[in-house]
Amino acid sequence: MSNDPNQSGFGTQQFQKTQFAHKPHQEVGAEKTGDDVRARLKTPGTLMMITGAISLLASLGIMVFSLLDQSTNKDAWVQSWNQDAADRMLAEKQAQSNSFRNQVLSDDEEKVLAKKRVWNKNYYTIQMFGTAVIYFIAMVFATLFIVSGHKMKKLQGYKQSWVVAILMAVPCTSPMFLLSMPIGIWSIVVLKDPDVKKAFRAGGG
Repeated sequence: MSNDPNQSGFGTQQFQKTQFAHKPHQEVGAEKTGDDVRARLKTPGTLMMITGAISLLASLGIMVFSLLDQSTNKDAWVQSWNQDAADRMLAEKQAQSNSFRNQVLSDDEEKVLAKKRVWNKNYYTIQMFGTAVIYFIAMVFATLFIVSGHKMKKLQGYKQSWVVAILMAVPCTSPMFLLSMPIGIWSIVVLKDPDVKKAFRAGGG
């Protein structure tokens, strides 16, 4: 009988490779850990995606409604601001002269008032642009919530998941902050777990 340890036999390497063709114990343990982590991340990741979808639709709806409302009532708002500017100038002039009789603005004061009217009109345009920018940024954040929640469930993008979880915990990043804040905090707690970090590294994330 040969003493070669590589030849067939119950305790030989060849027998072990043949009979135990599945993954080694370490790999099976790693796969099990990865499955456990996926199970832990499934709920917060899904909620992150749902919150992102709701925030995206809410931001889009609010932006459209706000812009339509502002554009429809533009003339009324500008006229109101112009009237307020004229009333303030007249009140200041009356206070300086200690007289509350009707007074007429001088030519120089009328020029100042005309500049304020131009500014009020431009300010309204700036206000509409600012509204669009604010809600566009909110939609970008919402999209990140959706993408990161999907990747987190697959153990991908650990750093991105961290950043998005922190963003969700900040109130000003979503119109649904009452929903996004606890989900963001929950995700942060889960992502801090050492087993979760190992699972992300094993999955290439």
